[in-house]
Amino acid sequence: MSARTSRSMLFIALAAVCSMQMGCGSGTAGDPVVGTKQGTVNVEGLKVGVPEGIIKDAVLTFVLDEQPAAKSGGRNQYLSRTKDSKGGQFSAQCKDGECFRLEAIYETPISKEKALETLTKMLPTAAGAPELRAAGEGNATAGVEKYDCGETIVGELFLVEPKSDLVRLVAATDKSKMKKKKADDEAKADDAKDADAKDKEADAPKAEGKSE
Repeated sequence: MSARTSRSMLFIALAAVCSMQMGCGSGTAGDPVVGTKQGTVNVEGLKVGVPEGIIKDAVLTFVLDEQPAAKSGGRNQYLSRTKDSKGGQFSAQCKDGECFRLEAIYETPISKEKALETLTKMLPTAAGAPELRAAGEGNATAGVEKYDCGETIVGELFLVEPKSDLVRLVAATDKSKMKKKKADDEAKADDAKDADAKDKEADAPKAEGKSE
């Protein structure tokens, strides 16, 4: 076997090993999410809109939150076992097979500049750059700065205290998914009311018969 053939076979073997160890899934608008090895995912590479399966399968990086409140509205919430380079623990909320909200929680608060870096990494490619909402435009909540990131994504910086320059939590949410969730909840409530009304109608003749 020639030296050239041996080198070619070695490169092919290395490529096969690399492909087995690297996990790759597509997020919103073709955004790649790459894990370092099977069962893991880089938390700083996650973006709003990635398939829930990428997070669910990363069992060495994320764990499903079993608290009842974390499952309200038919959603699943996953908490990261690892932290990002700034010391933040990630929370990913998913519904209908997609992640609609990402959070990074910092026990040691970080600067707004670093927080905006985290927020930008959470955004899908199709989103716009974060733009701070002016006061009076849905940005009046004390201690929370809201950013518009395109048509559907809203970013939030939760400050240590009002007017502080330190941030304790960064969040990015696809508000279109939130509207769908609200509509689904309202539809379920209407269905429950209709079912209750039909039950009452069905019971009415029985009640009249008893009175006679």
